[in-house]
Amino acid sequence: MAAILDTFVGENHLNFGKPVLQEVRKKISATLTATLADKVFSQEEIQNRRDAVPKKPVYCFNSETKVLEATFSGQRPMARELDINISSVIFKINTKDIFSHRR
Repeated sequence: MAAILDTFVGENHLNFGKPVLQEVRKKISATLTATLADKVFSQEEIQNRRDAVPKKPVYCFNSETKVLEATFSGQRPMARELDINISSVIFKINTKDIFSHRR
């Protein structure tokens, strides 16, 4: 979480250099401080959140024989299983391009 927030602080923040009321500044600070301090999730909570997100199954067919080769519960599980980048999976699905992967 901290790594994500770091890209939006200091000179990178969209309101950097603009005048801000002290009251607003305090609210922002309190929110960010509470967010970082209170939001520590266990591995079980993280997995529960992932499981709660609806996923579309991904079906992989042999391009020559049209036989179903593998089924994955979603794009990310496919990327993890095949040890490839998620953006490659999404690109291939969106373009309906043939995907070849050697295990």
